Amino acid sequence: LSDRAARNEIVPHRQHAILEVHGEPRKRSWTRLGATSDAGSDVIEMQEPVDWRVGDKLFVTSSTRSYRQQEDVEVAEVLSPTRLRLTRALRYTHRYQIFDGEPY
Repeated sequence: LSDRAARNEIVPHRQHAILEVHGEPRKRSWTRLGATSDAGSDVIEMQEPVDWRVGDKLFVTSSTRSYRQQEDVEVAEVLSPTRLRLTRALRYTHRYQIFDGEPY
């Protein structure tokens, strides 16, 4: 759980509600892409090292204005701390930079 989530900054809740989150602590719960991943590719590269494992489920956000290009994927193989092979090819291209050329 990120520091922000632990401080209830990103987890909506009601007054008097109890939220319990269980799971193995990870180095990083999210990161940015380190390189553009083309549609049809089953490998993604991240900017920072991650400790994700085979079977972990990931959410790759859209790099266009269409939310329909977000994808749920699963890790098939850890190639390095910054490269993962997925269980299926990506349906859409996911860019690591925005259109004006500046990194996210």
